[in-house]
Amino acid sequence: MMISRTKNSIRNIVFTLGSYFVILILQMINRTMFVKYLPIEYLGVNGLFSNILSLLSLTELGIGTAITYSLYMPLSNGNIEVIKSIMKLYRKLYMTIGCAVLIMGVILGSVLHIFIGDISNFETYQELQVYFLIYVINTSISYLGSYKRTLLICDQKQYITSIVSAACKGLLTFAQIFEIIIFRDYKWYLMLMIFATVGENILLTSISNKKYPYLKSKYTQKLDMKILKDIKKNVFAMMFHRVGDVIINASDNMIITRFASLLLTGLYSNYVIIISSIRTILNQMFSALTASVGNLVAESDRKNDYEIFKKILFINYIIYSLCAVSLSMLLNDFIEIWLGPEYLLDKKTVNIVCLSFYITGMLKTVRIFRDAAGVFYYDRYKPVAEAVINIALSIPLTIKYQIFGTVIGTIVSNLSVSFWIEGYVLFKYHFRFSSVKYFLQQFKYLIIYIVLLGLYEFIFMIFSCTGIGGLCIKAVIISVSAVLVNFLLFRKTDELQYTISLVKKLIDGKI
Repeated sequence: MMISRTKNSIRNIVFTLGSYFVILILQMINRTMFVKYLPIEYLGVNGLFSNILSLLSLTELGIGTAITYSLYMPLSNGNIEVIKSIMKLYRKLYMTIGCAVLIMGVILGSVLHIFIGDISNFETYQELQVYFLIYVINTSISYLGSYKRTLLICDQKQYITSIVSAACKGLLTFAQIFEIIIFRDYKWYLMLMIFATVGENILLTSISNKKYPYLKSKYTQKLDMKILKDIKKNVFAMMFHRVGDVIINASDNMIITRFASLLLTGLYSNYVIIISSIRTILNQMFSALTASVGNLVAESDRKNDYEIFKKILFINYIIYSLCAVSLSMLLNDFIEIWLGPEYLLDKKTVNIVCLSFYITGMLKTVRIFRDAAGVFYYDRYKPVAEAVINIALSIPLTIKYQIFGTVIGTIVSNLSVSFWIEGYVLFKYHFRFSSVKYFLQQFKYLIIYIVLLGLYEFIFMIFSCTGIGGLCIKAVIISVSAVLVNFLLFRKTDELQYTISLVKKLIDGKI
């Protein structure tokens, strides 16, 4: 069973990485055309509207995560009737949520002026409202087919959803690039998103119905009260997680727009699209592990769970530290080559943004096991506290330090709340022993990251490399040296040996 879980995890990761790498390249081309043919303020609108729509996703209240957890056991046991009952409930809830998002979005569209100060670069205020309404419709439609996507992911078949998503997003990107070059109409640029979302929903629904024909059955048993009670309990807990996470993730662009400028939001969005694309790839990669971890938790003991946890945490560190250091050193070079020097942010802002990326990323392993083990009830108030601290700090810091201050507020709120509470809760309620070793390991990883960052800053300050050739030289130096340093530091650990054996099996085709 362990081999099967590993095989499914690796397959999901490989397909996810491959598909999102293709999407990332296409998005970069898309953004290049966007900047070339449309005003920079539209970049700010893109980022701002995406964040506002994230607030509307609060209506989901963590239902997806709670129901995902409830599917692991019946899928593991092959209990079709329970799966059918859960999926019927899931469908009803998501249909309701899709309608609620549409209604709330229309209402929110009437008060857009609260979020946008200067609209002088747009023809009319109504023009902005039309753009926002298109975003709302697209978000609402996305809920109508996503519940069947969840079943595929829970059944360790995320590679299927990755392929479908990559194909639809690829076609969307080509269509948007064509539209920008030929027509240069932002409204139709956005409208194409709706067609892509509908197409993706239809494809995933068709695939799910073929793989799980029992989903088409009109007869379903009444859901067991114990399962329903657990779902309600977990939804209640995830509601707080959802509220806090959305406020934290969606507030940055809104705060920058309101207390700095829409122009800065546009500049920042160029960095965000690169970091977010990499974060999305990594999120999908680690979420591909969640179903396998859920299966592990359902079938294994806590001691074995912890051994796997340590190994995934190490892989988590290797990936995120390498990505964060590389982004810190290469982002400005890349932006200058891609868009030009007028689109650059200062180096200290780039470094702090990448540090935030690292800190948030290093919580991935804890969150995978938390969601798989269903212990999110015990830290349900944590996200609200973090959101309050984030907003309370970010607004005054943004007024004084602009983007740098916004990100500092996010980092402080994360380190003061999430970092400590999430690890403590997982160890207390799932592993059931002290979390001290975990925190010491996290601190050790952070120190190594900071030392590596300082080392590269010093090296590239002395040996300057510019242009595409310089970018490539820096990337090679960082990649090779970071892997070598970590190999020397961790060569005697079980975690590194496990990672090496995993890579060897993958290369040999044994997985």
